[in-house]
Amino acid sequence: MIISVFIVLNTMIGSVYERKREIGIYTSVGLAPSHVSFLFIAEALAFGVLSVVLGYLFAQSSARLFSETALWSGITVNYSSLAGVAAMVLVIIVVLVSVIYPSRVAAQIAIPDVKRSWKLPESKGNVLELILPFLMSRGEQRSAGGYLFEYFKGHQDISHGLFSAGHLDFSWACPELIRTKNAPSDCASDNCGYDACLHINARVWLAPFDFGIMQKVDVKFCHAVDEPGFFEIKVNLVREAGESNAWRRINKAFLHALRKQLLIWRSLDDESKKEYEQMLAIGQEDKSAFYG
Repeated sequence: MIISVFIVLNTMIGSVYERKREIGIYTSVGLAPSHVSFLFIAEALAFGVLSVVLGYLFAQSSARLFSETALWSGITVNYSSLAGVAAMVLVIIVVLVSVIYPSRVAAQIAIPDVKRSWKLPESKGNVLELILPFLMSRGEQRSAGGYLFEYFKGHQDISHGLFSAGHLDFSWACPELIRTKNAPSDCASDNCGYDACLHINARVWLAPFDFGIMQKVDVKFCHAVDEPGFFEIKVNLVREAGESNAWRRINKAFLHALRKQLLIWRSLDDESKKEYEQMLAIGQEDKSAFYG
């Protein structure tokens, strides 16, 4: 058993280091280190189950082949014995024990020098500001903004789910960090185009609604400081009612849901993204028709 453990351990560690580029791809598409680690555990478990099944079939075939020969004379094979089941379970346990360390190595290779889990920044009084780990090109902010606006709009006037949205609006503001050479000083004009920053404002009640937690949500699409030519998303939360500690604790689930919506938007096809962009353009021209 010990020899088997070390054989599987050596094989899995070698597989991890041979697949560094593959692990890098997993990280680039958004998998967390824990997800990468679980992929290797799931792979080892699949190999263990396949080995058990194939071994069981091979044992039955061998018993059938040699049952009428002198080699197995007087031997009776019990295919449903507890010893056979215990041997199969033991093989799977050996494989899983052997993959614990390689899976941790894979997680360290995925993102070696950062925190393993995302944490909320410290709030300043009743204000919580953060930047979502998400970048998009200049032409994508209208599509992503339209998708998020529709997401908030779908939570208006409801009393279930993660949150309920009240007053909802959007506007365009001048770029706060970067201005093009030909950009006008007043970004309220149509000449700003995609260089203007989209702001989505909403009043939100967080579930469970018995806590009475209400906040103002301001989602800003701003020029990224470290990535010229790209936009980042800043979220500003202002507590208006409810207990402070509960507000911080529940907002983590709210922000996780917001991040998931951005990942869903990223997976949409170009035609669907274009529809959300056109939806926002219609709302910019006639807000009364847009809000319905």
